Amino acid sequence: LPILKQVKRERNQTAVNQALVELRKTALGEGNLLEPITNCVRVYATLGEIADELGAVFGNFTQGQ
Repeated sequence: LPILKQVKRERNQTAVNQALVELRKTALGEGNLLEPITNCVRVYATLGEIADELGAVFGNFTQGQ
């Protein structure tokens, strides 16, 4: 995945971290998640990073449970 590595290398990591923190704060509260997820995407947070933040708050689905 050389393109993913390039994106991560060239993005503003501080902006990504801030967007992910805001996403987690919203997920812990009662706000709408659309705007913080959109902000994460705008600063090039990966789907995995976004899913990790949401999974930390809501848990992860495991089939068969």
